[in-house]
Amino acid sequence: MKTQKILFTIFCILLISCNKNSENKNDLELLNLFDKVISIEEVKYLAVEKFGEITTGERKRENSWENDYYIVFNEDGFIESKYEYDSNGNFYGKSSYLYNEKNKVIEVNNYTKDLSLYFKEKFSYNNLNYLTNYFLYNSEGELEEKSNYQYNENGKMKEAIFNSNTEYGLNGKYEYKYNDKNELIESKYFSLEGVIEDYSTFGYDKNGNLVLSNHFNDNGDLIKRTIYKYNDKNKLIEEADYNNKDIIVKFKKNQYDQFGNIYKEEFINSDDSIDKIIEYNYKYDSKNNWVKKIEIINGISKYITIRLIGYTTKKEPELINVTKELAKEPKTEPKINKSNKNKKTSQKITYAKYSKVENGMDYKEVFEIIGVNGKELSRSSIAGYTTVMYMWDNPDGSNMNIMFQNGKVITKAQFGLQ
Repeated sequence: MKTQKILFTIFCILLISCNKNSENKNDLELLNLFDKVISIEEVKYLAVEKFGEITTGERKRENSWENDYYIVFNEDGFIESKYEYDSNGNFYGKSSYLYNEKNKVIEVNNYTKDLSLYFKEKFSYNNLNYLTNYFLYNSEGELEEKSNYQYNENGKMKEAIFNSNTEYGLNGKYEYKYNDKNELIESKYFSLEGVIEDYSTFGYDKNGNLVLSNHFNDNGDLIKRTIYKYNDKNKLIEEADYNNKDIIVKFKKNQYDQFGNIYKEEFINSDDSIDKIIEYNYKYDSKNNWVKKIEIINGISKYITIRLIGYTTKKEPELINVTKELAKEPKTEPKINKSNKNKKTSQKITYAKYSKVENGMDYKEVFEIIGVNGKELSRSSIAGYTTVMYMWDNPDGSNMNIMFQNGKVITKAQFGLQ
């Protein structure tokens, strides 16, 4: 995770420098989420066919490093907490974010599945709110990575120095150059001895979109060239990779729907044959955010991703996710005994109770196990499927979430239960 974090930091440096369209956007905008979203939960399943229809099978992520997640946003649309779960719904880890008054992240605490600290990241800024220092500490509080950033008179990063006490970290310096439009045109990486090890150049269109990147080795020989093309909404529609002989080796095309989400990806080989086509079939809620996505690979439905999105308004502080279709339907509460419904909700939610909840149970069966009612977090109704998420929590913050579809449990997740 730490290695990925360092690489991600470098990538962000380039992204901040290169992509004008991403500047000053909060996390909701970067995730292409509309309206006042305060939480999102995403779970991915295998797609299976039952009775002639495509529906959800077992929980499954295509790649081993991917996890299902639950994200909470602050009032300004930035990530406050992120909880990750494995394909069995078990808690995997947590990241919490702290920001300054200008919504610049100043600290990230990353925890393991038993909630012990894995590593801590700290960020500091100058009076113009530019990142100047980054520090990474291990669980014992020992400094493992640090970096320092310098800027030119136009506020663009001109130098980044990395120091690591670990075998997987960077030890060296990046230098950046810009054109008269403040667009990054050159990036060089030097070892601590001052030897150049990596060199890249960049080109842009009139809208400031990256359209060309060249990557060279330490001798100045071309290794790879990538050409990018965009539509009139500045969305990437073509990406072509060339080798050191300027022969195309990989080509990709993207198509977008009216909400800016990719609905078709084409991967094309160097001989113009089709390697893979991925199509995405979305279902949207009334806020134009997708809540269900079917991933179709080479004509076969492979995965279904379900999202539960929490919204808030001044009039309705509770989490809601009501589509137009659901708004027309009467909302029915689970049928439970009135004496049970009035039972005190201070009863302890334990891992033992969580473990007894199984897929296919209805709300009444779950209630009989837990002993108290859950709090409805979100509700959606799409194409005949009504999906509701309930949460049960303890005063210490530990909790469990259970998702029902058409009245039956389809997935569950827990955080910190004992």
